[in-house]
Amino acid sequence: MSARTRRRTTVCAAASLAVLLLVAAGLVGRAPSAEAAGSGAAGKEPRTASVVQIQYREAGEVAVTLSRFIAEVGRPVRGDPDRAPALAEVRVIDDPATNKLLIYAAPAERQVVMAIIAELDVRLGAK
Repeated sequence: MSARTRRRTTVCAAASLAVLLLVAAGLVGRAPSAEAAGSGAAGKEPRTASVVQIQYREAGEVAVTLSRFIAEVGRPVRGDPDRAPALAEVRVIDDPATNKLLIYAAPAERQVVMAIIAELDVRLGAK
């Protein structure tokens, strides 16, 4: 990897982390109402940020697979426009410099995401 590529990766990772920290602090990305943000009147738990260390795979690979899954599951539910799609508001960002995933989700969503990560983050070729 060239020095230029390493610098770009580090800058991208730092920017991603900064954005996530701002979102977690409620300084950016806040929805206009408590209900839309996933808390308050609707009885939903608020979303928070967490960091997950990926051990066996590259965090970027896990993030891509997880994000694709979330996009598929997060499609609108046919025939029931009032039903919110599962995991639709979950956000996943990888930090290549530390091989970590940054997850923004409600506690129940986080449990599902963590279970998926546990299945994806395995040694390849291990028997």
